[in-house]
Amino acid sequence: MANIVENKYYLRTVHEEIDLYDRKLAHLLNFETFATEADRAAATRKLNLKRDALALTAKRRKRLKRARRRALSLLCLRGRTAA
Repeated sequence: MANIVENKYYLRTVHEEIDLYDRKLAHLLNFETFATEADRAAATRKLNLKRDALALTAKRRKRLKRARRRALSLLCLRGRTAA
């Protein structure tokens, strides 16, 4: 996600990336072989950190989108009552 492009599909793209990390985690836990449990835990932690960062981004964007929508609806309501 080096190049962030803000458009109306940005949140959908973030959710698709979260799904990708979920699939990677599932594959890692079910099919990958590791020398030790510490190696498995380190790999799991690494993927979880990336996934959690994306989930936090999605949560913030969704909250921002909801606030923008609410502000716009309030502006529309004020415009109707003033006229």
